[in-house]
Amino acid sequence: MLANAGLYLYVWWIVPGLPELIPLHYDPTGTVDLIGGPGELFRLPLIGSLILSANLVIAGVVHRYERVAGHVLLWTALGVQLVLASGVWLLIAKAAGE
Repeated sequence: MLANAGLYLYVWWIVPGLPELIPLHYDPTGTVDLIGGPGELFRLPLIGSLILSANLVIAGVVHRYERVAGHVLLWTALGVQLVLASGVWLLIAKAAGE
């Protein structure tokens, strides 16, 4: 939960300093294929919140019967938060560099 909260705070802190339009997605060749406002960066922490919530609920149910599976779900949720955080960081770094 701390990783997700930190991601929200980081996006909230950095968004005011970004340009009006920033690249939000790149195709496999590195060409920008989606441009939008900086506020759209909040989609990544939102996706993280949804995945975290689903994993917490499922892990709570599964943990009663299979502890290892419950722990795997919780660690997976943390991994997803880290991947989303790296995505936000890269998008912001590219937007600031352009």
